[in-house]
Parts: sequence; structure tokens; C-alpha cells
Amino acid sequence: MSRKVIKGMLWLFILLIAIALIGCAPSKAKGKIKIGVIGPQTGASAETGQAVSKGAEIAANMINEKGGINGREIELIIADGKNDPAESLNAANKLMLQDEVVAIVGCCGSSATLAVMPAVESNKVPLVVETASAAKITEAGNPFVFRIAATTRQEAQAVEEILPEIGFNKVALLGVNTDWGRGAEEEFTEVVERQGGEIVCSEYFEGNAIDFYSQLTTIKNSGADSIILTADSSLIILILRQMKDLGVDLPVLTSGGSDFTDGIIELVGADIAEGLRSIAFFNPAIPEAAASQELHKYFVDKWQEKDLLWRKMPEGTKGFDAVCVLAEAMKGISGDINGESLQKALQGVEYAGITGHLKFDEKGQAVRSSFLVRVKDGKTVLD
Repeated sequence: MSRKVIKGMLWLFILLIAIALIGCAPSKAKGKIKIGVIGPQTGASAETGQAVSKGAEIAANMINEKGGINGREIELIIADGKNDPAESLNAANKLMLQDEVVAIVGCCGSSATLAVMPAVESNKVPLVVETASAAKITEAGNPFVFRIAATTRQEAQAVEEILPEIGFNKVALLGVNTDWGRGAEEEFTEVVERQGGEIVCSEYFEGNAIDFYSQLTTIKNSGADSIILTADSSLIILILRQMKDLGVDLPVLTSGGSDFTDGIIELVGADIAEGLRSIAFFNPAIPEAAASQELHKYFVDKWQEKDLLWRKMPEGTKGFDAVCVLAEAMKGISGDINGESLQKALQGVEYAGITGHLKFDEKGQAVRSSFLVRVKDGKTVLD
């Protein structure tokens, strides 16, 4: 056998080995499915962002224990957006361009979420909005944005007809100076006036504020008979304490679903919290309000098992339902799971979760059901 023939056979052998090795190598498409979660892990809103992440982790673990998505596990990559627009955008770009996630859950606040939206559209990666409620998030026409959180408009309309019954006729609006707070002013002004009431004053504060005496003094002297408050629970407890200091004895309704009344009772005491009303989407003591009582029980049990902050449990449900609705959409994808295929699947997905029966409309907004709760005799009750 000539040297030329032997050399040719050797090269053929090497080529066959290479082909075999390539065939045996794990395919990227068969690896873990990466989902990014953006939220404040540090800073003033850290407890909220951490709770969302913990809820997402409970969901991912549950799905993986059941075999994942067609045998593929879900991997979460948590990014600290600090509830800041620039930080959240940086986190989103890293998740999409370096980590190659197929979807993102985030980004807590409305301003941070709005900052990320153009980037997810240009990179064709779906964004599931778990918390932010400013109406313009789903009014912007971004096909890669899907929101499971209720809009401020949905919240306002849900309580519109009962506002006169509970004495909200001359209303003072008090809210955080963000897209969320300003959006709430617009939506609640509309429903109050439609019911024949009036807005006697609108006051704002920054997200890192600790002194609300000036705003509360203005409200006290305004002739208001009630307050609609838009803020995170960490700020609500400070405001309630300072209302007591000033003798501002007015009924308060909080919006946003972030103000777990059980947690507020725990932090400020039953006396100060007494009478507080809140628009809610979840309560551990009211499983009948959940679309899936089975998931409700599973989540509450896991949250307690992990000894996580009880008062932040409602935030955890948002992360849980966000990951679960993504997983439900993935189950309907027959080919490669990527941003574009997932975006198409989300358009038709239906999921019965903890915070409601979720199905997205043509704008990417889930229709949400809510209920009103009130602190009575030191306990949270349906109102």
C-alpha cells in the first residue's frame, strides 16, 4: 500500500473521529433554558426585589423537579437592577447579549421597566413584567412585553363604584414621584371624578424619602375626607406613623398590590393599621381568591419552609407566576425555544396561577381580578 493511500486513509479516519465527537457533544439547544430576573437586590427596594427572585426560584425548582420543559431544566440568572432605569438597562443587555437568556422577568418599578423595553424589542427577547403598573408599559405597542401585573387603571376601575360608599368623596392623592405614582394620580382622578367626587390635592415624595410631614400637613389642611396612597409597603408604614403623629385621622386606600396588610400590621401595630384598605391580588389566608388553590398552597408552604419574610410573600407570588407562565408557554413550542418562538407562544398562553387566571390581550396585558381587603380588629378581612 502506497504512502499516499495510507496518508489518505489516516485523514479519513481523523475526519470520522471528528464527526463522531461532534455528534456526541452536548447540543446548546438541549442545555438548560436560561431566564433572566431583573430587580433590586440592593438599595431601598431590595426586600421587594429579593422576594420576587425567591418566588421565581420556588417556581423554577418546582418545574425542574417535575422534569423541566421536555427534559430541560430552567436556570435563573438574577441581576441587580437596583430599581434604577440605567442599572436595569445594563443588566438587561448583559442577560441578553452575554448570558443569552430566552426571556426576562422584571424590572420592579415602572421607570426601570420602561427603560428596558426598547432593548428587549430590538433583541427579540420577551419581557414578563411582574410588578410595574404604569399604563403606558402596555400602551407602547411593544410586541415583546407581556405584563402579569395589574395596571393602575385596572386597580382604579376595580374600586370605582365603591369609593362613594366607603366615604372617598374629597380625596387627597399621595404617591411616589415615579411613572407609577404619577400614573396612579391620573387613573384615580378619573374614577373619583366619574363618581361625582373631587381631588382636593395631589402630593408627591421621592422613593428614598423618610419625612412626609410636609405633604401630610398639606393634606390635613386641604379639607380631604380620605387618602389614596401609592407607595411600597416600606414607605406606607412610615406614612401611617407620621399620620398618627400629626393627628391626620383619615381613611386610607393603598394601591399597587405591594402593601400586604398583614405585613403592615406586623410592622406598625394593629392600632395604627386599623381601618387601612388595600387593593389585593393575593393573601395567604384567602386561598379561595387564587385561580389555582393547589399552587397557592404549594407556594405558601414553600415560602414558610424556607423561612422567608412573611410580609413580602405577595411580591414572591409575582416572581412565581411570571416563571410559571413562561414555562406554560414553552410547553407549547415544538421546535427550538428562543426569544421569538417564546414571544409567539406567550400570545396564546393561558395559565391558572396564584394571582389570577392569566391570559394576555393584544397589547400583552393580562386581565386581572382583584379584591379589596381591610384591617379590622387587628386582622386582614375581605371588605
